[in-house]
Amino acid sequence: MRPAVTTGPRTGYLTAAMLDAGPAPGVVVNLVHALFLRRRLVLLGDVLTTTAALVSRTVARAVFPSRFDDAQIPWTVLTRTTLTIVVVAVSIALLIQLVKLLHALVAPEVDA
Repeated sequence: MRPAVTTGPRTGYLTAAMLDAGPAPGVVVNLVHALFLRRRLVLLGDVLTTTAALVSRTVARAVFPSRFDDAQIPWTVLTRTTLTIVVVAVSIALLIQLVKLLHALVAPEVDA
């Protein structure tokens, strides 16, 4: 018999889709970069892939209540702490990439 779950099946499917779809924006962005190498597109791609990573890690953090059987090592605390550090680091990276993108949109494009 399956144990009771606190979230409905639709939420579970959505969570799995968010976690599995993480690499997809990176593939699309790299394809666009291969066809059109422009600075603004590269920066936009960086923002999109970082946003996808942030969403994926935030979803992983939100649905974390996993069980670890090893009582010797505090895996739950280590995993939660690591996920929190990753979410904070990716958030900072996203802010930096947004500033770079806005700067590229405002500044005139220089042809080399």
